[in-house]
Amino acid sequence: MQIGFARTKIDPKIPCHLEGYQDRMAQGYYSHLYMNTIYIQANKNILFHVLDVVIIEKKLYEDIKQFILDNLDVDIDYIFISAIHTHSGPKVSHKIDKEIVLDDEYLQSLKKAALLNTKEAILNKQEARTFLSVLPIENLYSNRNGINKPFFNQAYLLSFCNLNGDSIVDLVNLACHPTILKGENCMVSSDYVGYMRECYELKTGIPLCFFNAEAGDVSTRLVKQGEGIEECKRVGEAIAHQLTNAKKEREILLDKMVINSIRYKNHYYPNIDDFIVEMRHKLDYPDKYFKKNDQRYFMSERLKQSLDRKLAENIIYLDYEAFVVEFNDIYIVTIPGELVYQLAKKIRQKTKKDIILFCYTNDYFGYAINMEDYGLYFESYESEFRQGEAEKFINKIIQYIQ
Repeated sequence: MQIGFARTKIDPKIPCHLEGYQDRMAQGYYSHLYMNTIYIQANKNILFHVLDVVIIEKKLYEDIKQFILDNLDVDIDYIFISAIHTHSGPKVSHKIDKEIVLDDEYLQSLKKAALLNTKEAILNKQEARTFLSVLPIENLYSNRNGINKPFFNQAYLLSFCNLNGDSIVDLVNLACHPTILKGENCMVSSDYVGYMRECYELKTGIPLCFFNAEAGDVSTRLVKQGEGIEECKRVGEAIAHQLTNAKKEREILLDKMVINSIRYKNHYYPNIDDFIVEMRHKLDYPDKYFKKNDQRYFMSERLKQSLDRKLAENIIYLDYEAFVVEFNDIYIVTIPGELVYQLAKKIRQKTKKDIILFCYTNDYFGYAINMEDYGLYFESYESEFRQGEAEKFINKIIQYIQ
């Protein structure tokens, strides 16, 4: 097996629209933005690109993938493109504020950066061994819908080393929203992720590549000590310090991989959907239906806007693709959106192999919410899935793993 790594800046020109909350115009930078690329050559050749942006919608994924394939002499079997999910990055999608025209010059620059990184990662490839560490990240984030609700607090750290034992790149997979900087922020930033990478690299001398996991209901919201850039630095550096204490627990083999596509297609009519119609009515009368500490009470206006966007559509089509990459010792599962803890737990429980989840990859459906919690929290109203639909998609992934 061979591994190659590359990194390049993807800073937008200022001013630019920021994406993740309401529309804002960026006035400057708190940090540079990057594209990190890992190339794995074994019985198949695969690429992972991860960008410091909020989401990757399907069109952007397909445009970048095709640009790479059209301009590269090397055969690539699969290309995966993920977002770290910072809410302080440039606008790159049509998912929110659809009337805003995207900056085509910036999108073209992302395609060129991906091609450049691909070539460099392939050029840099080395025979490699892989080591896995799994460790808890303590006291820095929680389930954002309740401090006592369960959440995924484990970090998977994959260390790629050449045959001399020198590190090539480390990959960390953990679940937490990069949303310390709030909607009032007008500075470009990778939020806590950039500080985590920078601190880790200063302490170890090893490049760090971050992929977000099941962060659909996880954030720093209930435990953070501030909302500014200093809090981003504190949290990022605290995660990095915990990661640097990880010991290489065991060597894993990645020399053989099987890749399977999991496709889910369906459609529904919002105007006759029982949940949407009933909840839209209740949100008009929050005093009648909800307690004052209920999200549906104090966020009723915001939730109505989300439902109204669905009701404006005659029909909503679902067409999503996940991938299961099975190696000798682990699975990497790519998810085209955000998973909550309970659904990810169902996947993890179905195999003795370690499951590494790369969410926000190749597309974005919003949130996948488990049936029991659907409708209770904000995430349900932003999801493109109707009630009970996400389980069907996740069950198809589970069926393959089983």
